[in-house]
Amino acid sequence: MQTQPTPSWKLLRAPMVIAITSYSRASIYRPVREGKFPPPVKLGNGQGGAVAWRSDESFDWVKTRQEGRAWSQ
Repeated sequence: MQTQPTPSWKLLRAPMVIAITSYSRASIYRPVREGKFPPPVKLGNGQGGAVAWRSDESFDWVKTRQEGRAWSQ
């Protein structure tokens, strides 16, 4: 059985994303819809399923904000 490589990033749930961005939940989803914040990854099936954000994309977004640049995917 082959082992899968471990990704260099982790999945962050909403409370952690709120903590690192200092944004409210609504203030995170608004820029997601506008393409200005990384979109979440769906973890479940159907509507209302759990979501999480990739840590590398979330921290890159914070870094670009600190540098005064616009985030791009």
